[in-house]
Amino acid sequence: EMKPLMVLLVMAGGHSYVYTGWELAYPLLAGMGTGVEGENWSPADIGSTFMVGSIGLMSFSLLGFAVAARRVGLIRLWVISWCIATTVLFTFPRVLTAAMGAGVEPKSVWVRVLNYGAQLVISILLGGNFVTIQVMVNSYVATRADGGHVLALANGWLASAQAFVRATSPLATGSLFTLGVVSESDHGMFGRSLAFDQLAVVAAICCIGAAWSLPGWAVEQNQAATKALRSPLLQAKGDP
Repeated sequence: EMKPLMVLLVMAGGHSYVYTGWELAYPLLAGMGTGVEGENWSPADIGSTFMVGSIGLMSFSLLGFAVAARRVGLIRLWVISWCIATTVLFTFPRVLTAAMGAGVEPKSVWVRVLNYGAQLVISILLGGNFVTIQVMVNSYVATRADGGHVLALANGWLASAQAFVRATSPLATGSLFTLGVVSESDHGMFGRSLAFDQLAVVAAICCIGAAWSLPGWAVEQNQAATKALRSPLLQAKGDP
């Protein structure tokens, strides 16, 4: 029965699509000029948000991921993180544009908190889910009698799915961002948030919806898998 693996591949593909799309759409949005209600952040400003997000992800991976996975389970952690991230994808560009339209200073503390906060949420939650999806795939393979053979196949398909969407996401996201900006300037039906909206839709369908469709084995197996997870720092302190 390969259906669970197919579902996991859809989840992995959606995850990589959204993560890659954010890495393109966010700099495009942040770099828009103040004349079009943008914040006109420089490449250095934008790069600093990614640096902070990466530091947050490393800290979470070392100190928080194992604890969170043990307490709520891998699938539940996946769904919760995607619900939060999807909300950020949908609201962030609208709140930022509204703030710029209201005359808020682009380098003000409030705008910096908005940018760094959104980047931290996306980097930590979605970056951490690279580990989550890998563990879920491996836990599925471990339930099969032919797990040794399927492991290489499953990981090959996983890498292929992620590589494919990483190639298509920048093209689709960039095109939709351009379409939204042009439509907004012509007072059309779309706006600059269009690219983020499509990322939120992909997240809702491929990452949240697909996760809920996993059969009962997934809950049981991932509960068993999460019990085996231990943070290296917690082990050093004698955590049983």
